[in-house]
Amino acid sequence: MNSLEEIGIKYKKNKIGDNLYLLVPEELISGYSVSPVFYSIAEHKMPQSREIIEENEELVDNIYSIKDLCDIYEFDDQEFVKSYFFEEEKDKAIVIDTSGKEIRKIFINLDTFRCTNIEETYRLAESEPSVVLNDNALTHLLNLENIDTIRRELQRYKKTVKTFAQKNEEDSLTKVCVQNGHVTEVNIDKNIIGVGIDQDDYDQKMDKVNINLGAPVDPKTISVTSLENYIKERVFGHPDEIRQIATILIMNLRATKEDGVESILIPGPTGTGKTATIEAASEFLGIPFKIVDTSNLVAQGIKGTSIEDELYSLFSLADNKRELAEKGIIAFDEFDKLSQSDLDIKGPIKNILLKFIEGTTYRIERLKGDIYIDTKLLSKLFLGAFEELFAEEKSIGFGQGPSQNSRREFDINRMYEKNIYSKELISRIPHVIPYYELTDEIKRDIILKSKLSKYLMKKKRYEREFNVELMAEDSYIEALIAALNEKDRSIRDLNNLILKSLADAEHELLLQEGHVKKLVLTSDTVADSKKFKLL
Repeated sequence: MNSLEEIGIKYKKNKIGDNLYLLVPEELISGYSVSPVFYSIAEHKMPQSREIIEENEELVDNIYSIKDLCDIYEFDDQEFVKSYFFEEEKDKAIVIDTSGKEIRKIFINLDTFRCTNIEETYRLAESEPSVVLNDNALTHLLNLENIDTIRRELQRYKKTVKTFAQKNEEDSLTKVCVQNGHVTEVNIDKNIIGVGIDQDDYDQKMDKVNINLGAPVDPKTISVTSLENYIKERVFGHPDEIRQIATILIMNLRATKEDGVESILIPGPTGTGKTATIEAASEFLGIPFKIVDTSNLVAQGIKGTSIEDELYSLFSLADNKRELAEKGIIAFDEFDKLSQSDLDIKGPIKNILLKFIEGTTYRIERLKGDIYIDTKLLSKLFLGAFEELFAEEKSIGFGQGPSQNSRREFDINRMYEKNIYSKELISRIPHVIPYYELTDEIKRDIILKSKLSKYLMKKKRYEREFNVELMAEDSYIEALIAALNEKDRSIRDLNNLILKSLADAEHELLLQEGHVKKLVLTSDTVADSKKFKLL
């Protein structure tokens, strides 16, 4: 199977009101997208204009390349990834509003509102979220004999009202009617313009890919302080570095072709927040962001991933909008690994990168006409550990870190002394902004304060879903940090440790729903997820 192949979800269109449509997933299809058409065995239109939406009964959206999905789910079995992706998406519908100047999309999880053979209406009553039940729903509730079953039903209504309230706050959803297990009516506030995204459903995918980008922020209205703060809420330990990167990215976004853009080299240990910084900036700025595994790059025409392939992925992430793609961000990860390769095939890549950094127009061959991408205004970043370029030989990433008063200093001159990259190439990257190892204090802040912390996400979810307070003893945090320090581990590893430690506790929360008020994590919970306290 071609890793550049794309998959999308085919939706059945249902008209649910004036200028309102509900797109319900039908099946997964494979092919290639060339705006505004998705080509598989047949041609399918994508919901990119009012006319297309009105004229077609079936539409294709939610499009990804196979390679990107494998990266997102961190799994190489392409058939499994496709099946898993559709399992996640098959109960998520899209509400499309065509009443404004721009098409507006709202994602809703149909399972949130479905219940068999009864009618429920979730709406605002005097600005308060509420649920109205028909006679069948009331009869169903009254006929329940087991008090625990009644409690669970009432808790379901309570949770759904909370979810509805969140959708009202995020997407101005004002009414949802459900009949016989199907959403029959959706009302939204027509005074709000934009694209709404169900953040809870898409947070994990945002881990690597910026999804469903809207119009980019006007660069002349961007506050550099706001961008800095947005990143600092997610990435800890590099305030000065974040300030520099935020400044360069905004200046690049405002640049004309006469001004040109400035590239950035970010060396530093694994897991210190290099990629997370750029992802956060992309989200805030509303521009597409593509990570390139530099070690897998080959020249065009050779089996592997070429620059042209990566640019096409960036184009797809930009909703096939060339101007938006040309103002995006492309980050070459594992940049140090390319220099370590002795394969003859890697030699030409360094020359290709020289051309890419300078900026040129690439021709990308597609099924229906070629695409031309000018890279002159792309923000180009180069990330890598470059362990040998730091002064001291100590463990990296989340390994046993430096003392509070010392750190391994980065020395760019070693780049040339060790013949890693030539000065001809590196001199074209004017900004070198190292990320240094994180102290235990910073790791603690990441767990307890970062917007990317899975601990805080779970804490919020348990309160919303189970009305349970999640508490972590200091010993739990210390045990997490100790586990991180055993090996070179990243933020992803930290979050995976947290999720693993909560697996058995979540099972008990489901079994004892309504009977638990507090979940307490201890030092033993990290090593054995069965050891926790329920109060």
